Amino acid sequence: MKKLLSVLFILGSVASLANNSASVLPADVDPAFCFSKPCSAEDKFTVEVKVPEQLVIKVDNVDFGLWCGTKTVTKDFPNKVHVTGEADQTVKLGFKNNGNLTFVNGLSTFGGKVAFAAGAVEEDVLLTGGAANTALQVTVNKPHVVGLLNAGQTYKAYATVVGSYDGF
Repeated sequence: MKKLLSVLFILGSVASLANNSASVLPADVDPAFCFSKPCSAEDKFTVEVKVPEQLVIKVDNVDFGLWCGTKTVTKDFPNKVHVTGEADQTVKLGFKNNGNLTFVNGLSTFGGKVAFAAGAVEEDVLLTGGAANTALQVTVNKPHVVGLLNAGQTYKAYATVVGSYDGF
């Protein structure tokens, strides 16, 4: 009888210790880990974050050519926008001011718009090998006031291309 009580006491103590050990383990640990530690393993790992290569946008100036102002004219200019950055990543390009041209010298009576191919104000460009080129489409509107333009004068307008990596 004494031996039986000793065995029951020992079993009760072991059960109590097992319950206490299991209760302090994190919720995602397998309870079998407590009893098989020599047969288990763990490994610490690191997480690295890399900042992509600096995105660079260079836009060639556009020579629209001769224009008399008698009608609205649209012209395409291939390979005017050059983008370099992280290889094989997509870049989203767009225009400030929704692509509206800003003419200098206060010529607000006529305007125009700049876009990418097929009149798109935004474009996704894949940097194959870290670089890509894209075309511009420029529209110069007919002036609202007849006789506004001076013969032999060159008028300048500005637009700004903006871009960022897509998905970072």
